[in-house]
Amino acid sequence: MTEEKNKYIKQWLEKAEEDLQVYSLIMKDEEPFLASAGFHLQQSAEKFLKAFLEYNGVFFVRTHDIEYLLKECILIEDSFSEIQFENISDYAVDMRYPGDMVLPSKRELDLNYEQVLKIRQLVLSLINF
Repeated sequence: MTEEKNKYIKQWLEKAEEDLQVYSLIMKDEEPFLASAGFHLQQSAEKFLKAFLEYNGVFFVRTHDIEYLLKECILIEDSFSEIQFENISDYAVDMRYPGDMVLPSKRELDLNYEQVLKIRQLVLSLINF
């Protein structure tokens, strides 16, 4: 793998870590902004999965659809099949704009956070520079 490709993948990982940290900061608030927290949680999962796909040279469509990205990752590594989310793809767009918006509960976010941590651990264990 070229140094340029490594740098690009590392940038995906850095942005995923940043989104995870922003999520954690928001959730520390006594009355956290759940939609914003959910957005950063979804973005973290998305970026970790995309980093893994990039590392493996897999083309993926431009999307926020975590289920699609997970399916692509499962084709490479079956361990991704253990990841189970609750509505996380909805956090990327649907909760960002007014309309038929349903906020996630803190419990739902906590459950999804645990899944993102599993993705993080799995991806970091499978990417070797």
